[in-house]
Amino acid sequence: MTALPVLRPRADTGVQADTQGERILDLLRYEARPHTIRLHRHERLARFVSRADYAETIKLLLGFHRPIERWLSNALAAHSFELDLVRRAKVPLLMHDLTALGIRSPALRYHPAPLRTGAPYAMGWLYGIETISLGGIVMARRAFDMLGIGPNDGGAFFYGYGGAAPEAWRTFTAVLVHTVATDADRAAVLDGTADMFEALYDWLSLETPMLRAAS
Repeated sequence: MTALPVLRPRADTGVQADTQGERILDLLRYEARPHTIRLHRHERLARFVSRADYAETIKLLLGFHRPIERWLSNALAAHSFELDLVRRAKVPLLMHDLTALGIRSPALRYHPAPLRTGAPYAMGWLYGIETISLGGIVMARRAFDMLGIGPNDGGAFFYGYGGAAPEAWRTFTAVLVHTVATDADRAAVLDGTADMFEALYDWLSLETPMLRAAS
């Protein structure tokens, strides 16, 4: 279990957060930042070489999210309505993207669901997923600039919530703050967030036919 680190002051105010809820959000932002930077620099996401290469990445993402979403649905069942997990599902967006790219029956490898249980740990995984979704517009712009792929023809996953992203984020963090009450809970959330980023980075690093062809 992760030991809670000493809280760094907020960069924008220089004042340490006053409430437990603000503290965990500050900690999560601080801990997640290097992970998000590393992920955005991943060779699969830094640039999209071709539509076929892009489609391989979408297939990997679908193989990652499908089992994880099933696990999250069980782990966070008590908070499903508050979190609106159906709305947050990434699998329908990824399936839409593959169909738009002309791939209707993809051959997939599936990431195993986490063995660890508990709502706070699962909330950490969801925090990582939602953080990526919030920053997905950067990937969406890359896909459009490099391949001409927009939200309706293969870029729905990266486009995410679109203009509704701030509201979706506020709703999620409000539930997280309400749910995570103890030091053990906060440590589990941090563990889940770190594990999610590491798992996704490693999964995107899997060799695929397109990656082999490029090497």
